[in-house]
Amino acid sequence: MAAFPMVFDDPVHFFCLFHLLTNLKGRFSSGWIGGNIAEEWLSQLPYEKWAVAYSPHITRYGEMTSNAIESFNSWIQESRTLLITHMIDTIRKGISAWFVARRKHSQTWTGALCPTKEETWNLLSDICRSWLMVECTAGDFEVSSIPSVTVNLQSKSCSCHQWQVTDFPCAHAVAVIRRHCDSVYSHVSDCFFTTKYRECYMHDIHPISDTELFESIPTLEKPIMPPTLKRTPGRPKRKRVPSYGEFPKKKQRCCSKCGKIANHDSVTCILHQKQTSKTVSGEADSRENSENMS
Repeated sequence: MAAFPMVFDDPVHFFCLFHLLTNLKGRFSSGWIGGNIAEEWLSQLPYEKWAVAYSPHITRYGEMTSNAIESFNSWIQESRTLLITHMIDTIRKGISAWFVARRKHSQTWTGALCPTKEETWNLLSDICRSWLMVECTAGDFEVSSIPSVTVNLQSKSCSCHQWQVTDFPCAHAVAVIRRHCDSVYSHVSDCFFTTKYRECYMHDIHPISDTELFESIPTLEKPIMPPTLKRTPGRPKRKRVPSYGEFPKKKQRCCSKCGKIANHDSVTCILHQKQTSKTVSGEADSRENSENMS
């Protein structure tokens, strides 16, 4: 964390709710962690690090997770084991194909907004169809919903705070925009439009020929040497180190008795134990019957 201010001017850092939950379970594993215990523990943390309402960078554009980064890390997982030049080349080829596929896919869109936001706009339009509104001052509107809220078009804000958090008009703002604005999408952020999506993938990643065909690069006065690294004993670790309170998942195996892939084996198989108990009880009953007949 200390290296972020050296690279970025104003780094934004939030606490992950998943790790907050695991830390809470790790600290209070002996009893109930809800109610006052969780409230008291969270109150000791900076509110702007885990609560959107207190965050100075309040606009999240409707995304509350880092799934995009996790997906990218999973995508390059196999490339990490390659040499540095091969790894970069593999990632370059993948990103190039990624850009082309998304560029072609976006050409099929006919709406002004991206498809997901177009569906959201249509849904909000149906919700606010019967609401009434009154213009109080220039730009201020009172929307008669349940409960009634205040919408300001100039500051792009609503008293429900949904517009400020997502930067996309809420149902109250959609009701006002549809009836009092010439352009339907006049108060929608540019990042939700199809044109902006296409601009993200408009740049081409040109192919690179074989390294033997590269032009000779002049020798530097002070050549750049590789970093000095000390190889640790054992195989390189590929799995992420679990954080405090986070327990790794148990390795699943195939049970030879029931044939299922689960966290048990043939010894601890419940189905096998039931069958064994039935067999033992059946043998005991047959032995008892034979003794009675004799």
